[in-house]
Amino acid sequence: GDTSRPVAGATGGSYTPPTDGAYAVQYWVRVSNTLGTADSRAVIVTPWFARSTLVKQLIAGVVHGAGRWVVQGFSDNDYFSDDGATWSRTTTAVGGQSGGPVAWGNGIFVAADSDTVGALWVSSDGSTWRKIFVPGSSAGFTQVAYAGGYLFALGAEGKFATSVDGTNWTLRSVGSSVYLHDVAYGNDRYVMAAALTTHTSTDLSAWESFAVADGDIRISALSFGAGKFVAVGGANQGRIMTSTDGASWTVRYTSNSNGVHDVAFNGSRFAVSASDYLLVSRDGLDWRRLSLPETSVIASGAGRFLAVGNFAAWQSAADELLGPVITAQPTQQSVVAGEDATFRVTAVGGTLTYRWQKDGVDLSGATGATLTLTNVTAADAGLY
Repeated sequence: GDTSRPVAGATGGSYTPPTDGAYAVQYWVRVSNTLGTADSRAVIVTPWFARSTLVKQLIAGVVHGAGRWVVQGFSDNDYFSDDGATWSRTTTAVGGQSGGPVAWGNGIFVAADSDTVGALWVSSDGSTWRKIFVPGSSAGFTQVAYAGGYLFALGAEGKFATSVDGTNWTLRSVGSSVYLHDVAYGNDRYVMAAALTTHTSTDLSAWESFAVADGDIRISALSFGAGKFVAVGGANQGRIMTSTDGASWTVRYTSNSNGVHDVAFNGSRFAVSASDYLLVSRDGLDWRRLSLPETSVIASGAGRFLAVGNFAAWQSAADELLGPVITAQPTQQSVVAGEDATFRVTAVGGTLTYRWQKDGVDLSGATGATLTLTNVTAADAGLY
């Protein structure tokens, strides 16, 4: 049965669930005999629906914000949709002939314009846009993103700009002459990705640079979720890597082609767009491959994913019925009396609540992802 109720009539060794529902659903099976019962782990069934985007040119970007999806295409093929199924052309053509990636944050859409030095496009509704210029820019911006409270515009020579409101921008640099591809924020740091290097900072001013050990990676996109950064890309082969600090990376998936393009996290799961398939994962470590036509960009919003390629798009069912999953357990600690002890848990599953216990009893006020015991004594010993 699913995680909330038994499935009527599903009493055999196999079950084929419906795939036309509006939501992704978890299923598990209970096996019994005269001596007892055993429960399986939960598995997820997620319907994906074909969507027409009306876009007939190469796709540059997709994002969800203000309750709608926005797609940016080449040659002024720019569209928006409130449901992912019915699309309208934007009032203002955005990004020039080359198009541009698009991002959403702090109530503002922003799109890149690689055709014009220092130019960006901003909008509050995804339909009517205005062109702005970042003072002092010496090159075009080819990527935009939202991370850690800031809108980002990324470019060449290690240069990028940040803004809170989409109008006032500050030029910055990672200190290396690299072509910046994407940025994400998590675990109290910003991580910027170039093709063969990553760059980390806690304040956007002082940066550390790290070489990616595997020369076949060529990072193209970044995301953060479930307590870790996920990077995708590839030169000779497609790769998916994870890191908790942005410096040391572990390869989690290798494809037999170089077509691994983009990654998004929707609060419950990661999804990766690729050539002729999609990849999904709840923790960024174990990946499941779905056979779908090629998509080049992917975004999340309202609990769903929208993966867009040329001439078509695929939208997932919502994750509203998925239960939480702990992706990083608290670790056992031994501390000297008088010191502090901190326990952390990382979980996915949309809007989460937490309740810490000691020896099976709720701890008053302990309702966050972190539990800190200050000035510990012998009375604090126990199972948490």
